[in-house]
Amino acid sequence: MNSHDDEKPQIRTLISADLGGLLGLYEDIGILKATDSRVGIERTWSRILESDLLHYLGVFVGGSLASTCHAVIVPNLSRSVRPYAIIENVGTLLLAVTQKGVNLGASRWA
Repeated sequence: MNSHDDEKPQIRTLISADLGGLLGLYEDIGILKATDSRVGIERTWSRILESDLLHYLGVFVGGSLASTCHAVIVPNLSRSVRPYAIIENVGTLLLAVTQKGVNLGASRWA
């Protein structure tokens, strides 16, 4: 592995330990306030992770979450009973991308 491999964006499903980075990203792009209830957030995050119909995806740059979205899989009775997905809460911290993963809010939520 060469040093450039660490700089390539990595895409993966978010896990429990990614909550701090996700909240920091949301705060930095203005869709979450530091005053939001941590207990409510953690309860909701647990419910999200337990669901097989909700999927949070992230792009990591330099080990920090730089972009995210979530997909909701919707069961469907039409179209040969094929489900479809709704993609929402797409957020990208441009600073994180341009400065190789600097995520300003992650430390506030860690």
